[in-house]
Amino acid sequence: MTGVCERAARRHAVQFINLDVRETQEAAIQLYESLGYERWGTNPNYAVVDGHVIAGHYYTKRLGRRARGAAAQRVDSRVSGNPNSQNSKDGKTS
Repeated sequence: MTGVCERAARRHAVQFINLDVRETQEAAIQLYESLGYERWGTNPNYAVVDGHVIAGHYYTKRLGRRARGAAAQRVDSRVSGNPNSQNSKDGKTS
């Protein structure tokens, strides 16, 4: 199911997928980490279940980027702020 979601996201040019998981969901944590999701944070007060406070972990994954047209690549290079990939007004890379 995760693979289906990731493929659909790529088709719609989604660059990142973010998710969160209760710390008690060990199988889900193992699955997401095995698929390349990176834990970037933890909320120690994520949920209360049966009167017990449970932490939750936040994950992110950058999806692979497909080859795109020159115009989109120029926008990307301007947004990235990388002076080695900045394009001049005539569209040529400096």
